[in-house]
Parts: sequence; structure tokens; C-alpha cells
Amino acid sequence: MGQHEHAWEHTVVGNINLDISVVLDHYPPEDSHVFARESWMGLGGAASNYAVAAARLGHRSRLVAVAGEDAVKLGLLDALESAGVDTSNVRILERVSSGRVIVLIVPRNSSRTLITIRGANSMLSPEMVPTDGLGAIHFASVKPSIILEACDKCDYELVAYDPGGEIYRSSPAELARALARIGVLFMNDKELGEALRKMGLDSPLSLARSLAPPRLLIVKNGAGGATLYSLDMKVSVVPPANKAGHPVDVTGAGDAFDAAFNAWILEGHGIVDALRAAVAAGTLKVARKGSSNMPSRAEIEALIGNTRVIL
Repeated sequence: MGQHEHAWEHTVVGNINLDISVVLDHYPPEDSHVFARESWMGLGGAASNYAVAAARLGHRSRLVAVAGEDAVKLGLLDALESAGVDTSNVRILERVSSGRVIVLIVPRNSSRTLITIRGANSMLSPEMVPTDGLGAIHFASVKPSIILEACDKCDYELVAYDPGGEIYRSSPAELARALARIGVLFMNDKELGEALRKMGLDSPLSLARSLAPPRLLIVKNGAGGATLYSLDMKVSVVPPANKAGHPVDVTGAGDAFDAAFNAWILEGHGIVDALRAAVAAGTLKVARKGSSNMPSRAEIEALIGNTRVIL
């Protein structure tokens, strides 16, 4: 992978959301009235979170997304630009609301539930994706059809995808065709099970084989760290215990993870070092309020040495 700073560029395709986070002691049963411990609002959306995380790492970061005019009024674009994200490829539409997500957080078991209103995010189209990019292009929680059309035009050094909930909504044939264009695939263990079922595969290694070079499958396991599968390696990294603070908000941790992994790969580091950086980034993020409240490069580098590699 490239080792020159001019190629340390991330084009991120996906969503802009207003996240409304509510902290609860437990999930409410039906027809109940519960009190929240606290709440906050701010910038969210997997692609927006990733874009901020990449910029915090000292990389160039541009976001490809669709938002309503309220994104300007609510300060979402200002938040992106203040973080160093290029928003020139964000399309603002009139008379359409931006995406919104209500995030229910239960810190006791580090869990969350997302209630999503797609809004302008549903109007993202492949022709919006730039073809002139260097470095990495990362597709975050977008439909496989976006990748299929966009990747016909793109020539990036690294093509990555974190499907999120789209893994459950996509057809098996479309998913298989899209993954054949992807070099790095991120998912959690539940999404992995769904992908294997849909594609009729029997193991993570078989899914890695279905990807494009460099054929890297990374499975995120939350507090358990992450496991990387490639054609010649399986390696796990476990986060350090009690080194980053008590879990506060897991939203955005996966996006911090993805951005750090891709950044380390673009810089020419090995895949094990990239996985350690990713686990450190995700571990740091869960101790922070706000979906796009990302750790700095210095914080990640300080924690990397405390991660544990299992071959």
C-alpha cells in the first residue's frame, strides 16, 4: 500500500444524521414510562463518523452524502468542516429532512438500540461518487447496488465496505456481486452469520476468498476485540482491560475502528499493526459521548502497545 502522504486520502460514502442519544438503566417494556439518566444530540451517521475519525488521524477526508437544509441549520455541516472534513461532495436538498437516529443506550451491558429515520440519506446515488480519488474509498452502511455502480468508475488504492444493517436487507446475488469489488470488509459477528447464510458459505475464510485483493475480512467483536481473516492468516487482537475508561457510548466505535484500520494500511503498516490500531481506536471511542467524538492519533498510538495479539 502507498506510503506517501498525498495518498492518505479517504473518500467516504454514506449517511449524515442528527443523532439523539438517550441513556437508560434498562430497555423499556411495552406501554411503560421510564426516565432517562441523560441525553445529548449531535452529528452522526456511519460515514460522517468515519470521515471525522480519518481527519483526526491527520488524513484527508471527504464525505459523499445527501442531507436536507436542516443539516445546515442544525450545525451538522459546520461540525464536519470544523473537524477537517471536505463537504464539497455533500448534496443539500430542499424540502427534505436530514436523517435522524434515536440511540437508546444501556451502559450496564454496553448495548444500544437504533431507531432510524432515513430522510435525505435514501437519495444517495452512485453518480455522486467521485472517480478521481487517491487512497481509500470506504462505503458505510450503503446498499450493495451503490457499490456495484460506483466501483465501475472508481480506481482507488483501497476499496472498503462496512455494510451494517444493509447486510440484512440486501439480496444474496447483489451482495455477492458487490463483495467481489471489495478488498476490505468490516462486519460484526452477527452480520458475518447473515452474510454466510445469504451467500451459502461455510466459513469466514470462504467469505474472505470471495473478496477482491487484498481479500481482508475483519470481524468486530465489541469488548472482545476483533479477528482478521485473509487467505494466509487468521489473527485476533484483544483490547486492554480498563485502559481507556468506562464504556459510555458505543455508537461510532465501529466507525473509529474502520477509519484507523484503513489509515494504517494506507500508511504502509502491516495488517496486524493496522488491526491493533483499529482495536485501540474503537476502545477509546466507547468511553466518549457522541457518535462522532473520535479519539486523536496520539491517544490511539499510546494505547496500541496495550492490545494483545493472538495468532
